[in-house]
Amino acid sequence: MCPPALLNMKKLLELRLDRNKLVQIENLGQCTSLRLLNLSYNEITSLDGLMGLQSLEELKCTNNNISSLKALKALPSLVEIDVSCNMLTSIDGIQ
Repeated sequence: MCPPALLNMKKLLELRLDRNKLVQIENLGQCTSLRLLNLSYNEITSLDGLMGLQSLEELKCTNNNISSLKALKALPSLVEIDVSCNMLTSIDGIQ
């Protein structure tokens, strides 16, 4: 879970939340300028909380428990992703 304080950070460009034992992604939808997000080395199982991050270009989610990439379809600006060391069962969502 991400802090509710992030709700008002519309100009935030980079956010590094790696190694925080996070289990889900939430409260990021208002970070509309976010370009880089690092969620590596957590316990995240789903990328569904990334909705609304239309400017996100780089996503790092290594060493989590993610099984699906379908939520990435909603990220039109994404050009670089690292999801190594996860529990992926397919790569649907990467275009």
